[in-house]
Amino acid sequence: MDFLQFSFLVLAGITAGLAGSVAGIASVFSYPALLLTGLGPVQANITNTISLLALSFGSIPASAREWKTQKPVLKSLILPVLVGGTIGAVLLLNTPPTTFGRIAPFLIMFGSLVILLPKKFSFNPQKKHTVLLVAIMTLVGIYCGYFGAGAGTITTALMIITIGVELAVATALKNVLLFVANTMAVLLFLFSGQVAWLFALPLAIGFYIGGRIGPVIVRKANPKVLRWFVACFGVGVAIWMLLK
Repeated sequence: MDFLQFSFLVLAGITAGLAGSVAGIASVFSYPALLLTGLGPVQANITNTISLLALSFGSIPASAREWKTQKPVLKSLILPVLVGGTIGAVLLLNTPPTTFGRIAPFLIMFGSLVILLPKKFSFNPQKKHTVLLVAIMTLVGIYCGYFGAGAGTITTALMIITIGVELAVATALKNVLLFVANTMAVLLFLFSGQVAWLFALPLAIGFYIGGRIGPVIVRKANPKVLRWFVACFGVGVAIWMLLK
């Protein structure tokens, strides 16, 4: 890897880290960046998932003020996303690269559009909605372990729709839940032999920087503008991948 590629991935990581901590769509920036460096679809996704841990290390402490107010919700959802992330990672490791490459653009488009959904109802972790949200978040965990791009957007939107919290709190919850989902996936990927470490390092550096800055931005930014920006960019990336 030359200096230009290294710098490109650091910048892509910073941009993805900002997008991830602000709106939960980091991989929409970082996954295509890895493809542009020449990695195959599955290897790019595995390398991206490994690097995403750095985003969590930056964004979780930075958004602690928000997620600490929702500890009952986190306690009810950590195990489901952990199990789901493990299942998704196993599925990915058994998916042919060509098949995964065809699916990826549609997953990105889906994840990008979900964030535009409005609030529907409020959620109390002690009542009947718990079962529904646990089931949904298990599926999100599977999706996160399998692909990841857009998983943050889906989680952020679900937190807004079901719990009725503002964007800053929803993204803080997303930061914790996706870290849990990715943890088991990372443990499996470490032994897969498909991690491109030279590419993961600069991307992780950028992720950490973006993750530290992002929560500060989301506290002050207009939530509606952020949602539309993320949705439009994600759809654009999906179309680019389809054409490519």
